[in-house]
Amino acid sequence: MLRPCQDLEKRGCTVTFLGVDQDGNLDLAKFEAANSPGDRTGFDDVGEQRDRVLFPVEKIAEICRRKGLPLSHRAVQAVGKIPMRLRDTAINLLSLSAHKLHGPKGIGALYVNRQTRFSPLIAGGSQENGRRGGTENVTGIVALGKRPSSPANISQKRNCNIRSIRDRFEKSALEAVSGASVNGAGAARIPTRRVYRLKELNLPRRSSF
Repeated sequence: MLRPCQDLEKRGCTVTFLGVDQDGNLDLAKFEAANSPGDRTGFDDVGEQRDRVLFPVEKIAEICRRKGLPLSHRAVQAVGKIPMRLRDTAINLLSLSAHKLHGPKGIGALYVNRQTRFSPLIAGGSQENGRRGGTENVTGIVALGKRPSSPANISQKRNCNIRSIRDRFEKSALEAVSGASVNGAGAARIPTRRVYRLKELNLPRRSSF
């Protein structure tokens, strides 16, 4: 998301970048203050890329709804790993990628709420109901639609098991590596991901043969 936003800045758009705290949490008050009526779009990343921290999607969507601001939701890291119900939130746009669901690379999907106005980035034929011109990658589309890791098949028990394995691994790693810490340790995270920081790592010199 960073580079497209930087590109918009170069084209004259005003873009506000918000940081997170030491645990990767987003300050909702700062998010609300940064968005004003008349802004074009709000962006967020449900499974924040650096730390895999889960942002409070429902609260973010509600802030955007109150301000009349369309919300574009990057869910590449989260779809297939945590339950998501689009009918229960005021999300306007949601993007996902197949390769994060053990599917093929080069295919993704964009959800567009029926109430959201949408102008295609690639103009052309009538493919995708006029939303994206060009011949569809039918094989990739079918593969994405058939992924067994679809949100409908996510179970709470499975996530709890994965989270337990992750936590045990993190505990062992932190005990074994001096100066190591876990990014986002104090926040809600995607159970299948972990990111570490190392203050200093002394590696042995490679021997010459």
